[in-house]
Amino acid sequence: VGDAQEVIYTTSKKGKKLLLYKSFTYAKHNTNKAGGKWYCSSQRSKRCTAQVFLGNNGLLTDIQIQHNHEPPEFHIDKYGKYI
Repeated sequence: VGDAQEVIYTTSKKGKKLLLYKSFTYAKHNTNKAGGKWYCSSQRSKRCTAQVFLGNNGLLTDIQIQHNHEPPEFHIDKYGKYI
């Protein structure tokens, strides 16, 4: 579905690991032997149902990215970190 180059990892303001894919952020929900499920980080606040599935190999295996909101705004600091 997607390749690892499209996926970027960053951290939330609270220090939690986030996955950044096509301008939207996702928080890890659960993992199993096949990989992990990541929900839109606005799942609770905006009731967004978008999610991605990341295989153990780091590749996206399935995406369901129908967001009901605009993507968050990010900029890159001098160390290359998304904030």
